[in-house]
Amino acid sequence: MQPTSDKLCLLLIGKTGSGVSASANTILGEQKFDSAKSLNSITDRCQKHTAEVSNRRVTVIDSPNLFNSTDIDLTVELKRGLVMCSSGVHAILLVFPLHTFTQQDADTIFLFKQMFGENAMKHTLVLFTHGDELQNKSISQLIRRNAELSKLTEEYGGRYHLLNNKDLNDREQVTKLLMKIQRMVSENDNSCYTLQMFETQSLDIFLKPKYLYVVSVVIVIALGCVSMENVGSWDFKAFLHACAGGVLSALAGVASGLIWTNIWKNKCRKAGKCTKSLLKNLKVLGVLCGCGAGGISVFILGPVGLTATLLRGTEGGVMAYTTMMKHCRKL
Repeated sequence: MQPTSDKLCLLLIGKTGSGVSASANTILGEQKFDSAKSLNSITDRCQKHTAEVSNRRVTVIDSPNLFNSTDIDLTVELKRGLVMCSSGVHAILLVFPLHTFTQQDADTIFLFKQMFGENAMKHTLVLFTHGDELQNKSISQLIRRNAELSKLTEEYGGRYHLLNNKDLNDREQVTKLLMKIQRMVSENDNSCYTLQMFETQSLDIFLKPKYLYVVSVVIVIALGCVSMENVGSWDFKAFLHACAGGVLSALAGVASGLIWTNIWKNKCRKAGKCTKSLLKNLKVLGVLCGCGAGGISVFILGPVGLTATLLRGTEGGVMAYTTMMKHCRKL
């Protein structure tokens, strides 16, 4: 389902005190969301309201602030927010107060990227608040003179807008914002940021090499513990022997990953391009081969047993996947 030009669904997100709820009210032109100056987040659940704005049917989703102090699962709540628009959100408005760029602002950007992923970048517009404090100065000049703000806006394709949330009657500022959003939507071929994209990013976080290396180490230690349990004593030699077997399985997985990475590179060269579908298929084959190589290595360096074989097969698969991801991302 492609969105029409007269309907927009917007998700607003930012840190506490940035003016997320106030901006949502300004866009709608009425006080729909609770908004007040506070050190703690006023919004603890995603809420949505719809209104006619500049001849468009605009749905605004107000979300809990990043670094929310209340006891909620932010990931779960953002998923619930994305479900509120069945086809996804046309634009994510990343809200920042117009002031000196702080460490918490940098942390906000990092957390946003971690949670929403690269797919969100092209759907995001930076929304600055506290426009009443600008005092007739040019927002573009202010951004050019501030290296952090310049970097921030450049990361999101130079898309930004300034709102004065103290003047709900200034509808021109909202009309201009919606025009910028509509332009971005058109550039994205009317595509939306969806719940599926968000869930994929959540999974990708746990599949990053630095986390998989930890998993690999845990498996090696588990092998040592299983070996000691099998011999029925705290035999340190048995522990080291089993750990060595785990390392061998890891190396077998690395070898499998490297082999399939080279296969992918060669196929890309022949095709003249690297496709995600080809990488996805070869990743599956690489992991399966890594699991097989890891399991078979039991017969080269024991101990032999069902649990040990399963663990070492898993070790081989984990390292095959990690190796492929590490090398493929460099291309």
